[in-house]
Amino acid sequence: MSWIDRLMSSVGKDLMFNVLTNKIVDQDLKSEDWRKVYTGIMALSQIAEYIDEVSEITAILAQLMDFLNNKNPVIRYAVCHSLGQFA
Repeated sequence: MSWIDRLMSSVGKDLMFNVLTNKIVDQDLKSEDWRKVYTGIMALSQIAEYIDEVSEITAILAQLMDFLNNKNPVIRYAVCHSLGQFA
């Protein structure tokens, strides 16, 4: 997911954060396909290093917690990985 790092650096973190979280990742997290959900959660883990505001972190953590009890172990792994990135 180094493409996220490149976009954040070249376009700017504020613009890319809004585009990624409000459009792309939200669509992935609402999908029925576990692969899209996994991709969305892993994208959030990459975005974590660019977040400065506690309010933004709180909102994302609330989204992640919804998937912590998912029946798919890959999704649960992605959530744990993301929580580690935010820590």
